[in-house]
Amino acid sequence: MRCSSCETREAHHRAVVDIHDGTVLGGYCRPCERTHFGETFEHGEWGGDSRCLLCGDSGRFALALREIEFVETPDGEIRHESLPVDSDTPRLCGSHLRSVLGVAVDAETEQLRLPEMGSVSHPP
Repeated sequence: MRCSSCETREAHHRAVVDIHDGTVLGGYCRPCERTHFGETFEHGEWGGDSRCLLCGDSGRFALALREIEFVETPDGEIRHESLPVDSDTPRLCGSHLRSVLGVAVDAETEQLRLPEMGSVSHPP
């Protein structure tokens, strides 16, 4: 997946995940994440209330940090990637998702207007 901002780097740092169905809507490389959010993710405190980090409305879209785990097996090393979303994961509402990612979201229903890009994978 390409970075949603610069479109030139692979977005292997943080992904935007719809918490209702696990759809991955886009992602950010580390430099673009810093450009858009500064040090918010390193120093912010969400308190587990699952609200939009920019306005406090309901946060439907999680900004999940990609976790990579390497497991040693007799056949070699296996890489597992996941995008865990829990109450401490920063989130955006539909309005702020639109302004940050440029994704069209119906204001009343928060229904996305884009093709599905993939689902969050879970380690075995």
